[in-house]
Amino acid sequence: MKLDNKFEIPRLCKNSALLIVFVIVQLLAIIIAILLNQGDFLEKLGAVTFYCQWWALLSVALLCCFRQMINKQTLSVAILLSVVCCVIPFIVIELVTQLYVQGKEVLDWERFISFGTIVLIFTLMSLRLFGAFSLIEQRGIAESEMRVQALQSRIRPHFLFNCLNSISELIHSQPTQAEQAVDNLSMLFRAGIESDVKFHSLESELSLCKRYVELETWRLAERLSIDWQVDVANQRSCELPKLILQPLIENAIVHGVMPNGRIRIKVDIRETKKDVSILVENAKRSDHSNKSQSKGNGIALDNIRERLFVLYDDQQSFRISDGNDRYKVIMRLPKRVLEANS
Repeated sequence: MKLDNKFEIPRLCKNSALLIVFVIVQLLAIIIAILLNQGDFLEKLGAVTFYCQWWALLSVALLCCFRQMINKQTLSVAILLSVVCCVIPFIVIELVTQLYVQGKEVLDWERFISFGTIVLIFTLMSLRLFGAFSLIEQRGIAESEMRVQALQSRIRPHFLFNCLNSISELIHSQPTQAEQAVDNLSMLFRAGIESDVKFHSLESELSLCKRYVELETWRLAERLSIDWQVDVANQRSCELPKLILQPLIENAIVHGVMPNGRIRIKVDIRETKKDVSILVENAKRSDHSNKSQSKGNGIALDNIRERLFVLYDDQQSFRISDGNDRYKVIMRLPKRVLEANS
C-alpha cells in the first residue's frame, strides 16, 4: 500500500475491530459527559453513550458496505467518501434526537454545529489511525503470506528421498505404480508452488491428502492406516485453505509411530450450518528423545495457526489436545462456498 496516493480502510467488520471501535467511542462518550457537566453524571453518560454508539454503529456499517469502493479511490476521494459515511449518520441521529426525542420545533444550530465539529475532528483522527492500522495489517499479511509460501513450497528432504527411493524400487517391480507415484509427487509439488491460489475445494484438499498418503503407504505398507470420516454434503463447493490438512496428516505420520511400529490416524471432517470442523488424531510416541521432530511439529502447527488467523481472524479456532497417549488437532473454520474463479 502506498500512503502517498492511496488510503485504505481496514476490515472494521471483524469482531476484534468492532470491539476496538466501540471502546474508543465509549471513551469519547465519557469525555463528552464530563465536559457537559450537567445534572446527574450517570444519566448524562447513558444518554451520550447511546448517542455515540449508535453513530459509531451506523458509521462502521456504511464504511463496511462501501469499503471496497472507497479503497479503490485516490487519497483525497477516499478520505472524502469516508468522511461522508461518518457525517451522514450523525446528521440523521442529531435530527431524530432534536425533533423527536427532545421534541424541539426548531433545530438548535449551535448544538448541531458544536457536535458536528466534534464528530468531524474525531472522524479525521480515526481516518488517520485507519491508515496506520491498514499499513500494519497489510505488512502483517504480507509477512505471513511470505512465510506461508515458503513453508508450502518446501518439501521435507527426507520425504522427497523416501519417495524417490520408493519410486526407484517400484520401477523394476511395479512400473504402473511407479508412474502413479511420480504423478502423485508432481501434484504435491505443483500444489506447493502455486502461491497465487489460497483456497480450493474440500474435494481437492482430500485428493491431495490421499495422494500423499498413497506415497507414504508404498513406503510404510500395512504399518500405516487412516480412518477417513467425512460428513460434508457438497465437498466440491466447500471452500478450504489450500494445504491446510496435508501438513497435519504428515505430522501425524511422522510423530504418531506406536511402540509396535504401526501408525493409526483418524481424520474426521464435519459441517454445521455455519462452520466446518476438522479433527486429526494420532497416537503419541512412546519416547520423547527426538526433540528436533517435536520442534518441527511445532513449527508446522504454528504456521497453520497463523494462516488461519490471517485468513479468518477470530471467526476460526485452532486447538490442540495433548493427552497421555493421543494427540488431537481440532480446527473450526467458517463455512464458505468456493467461488468459481478460486
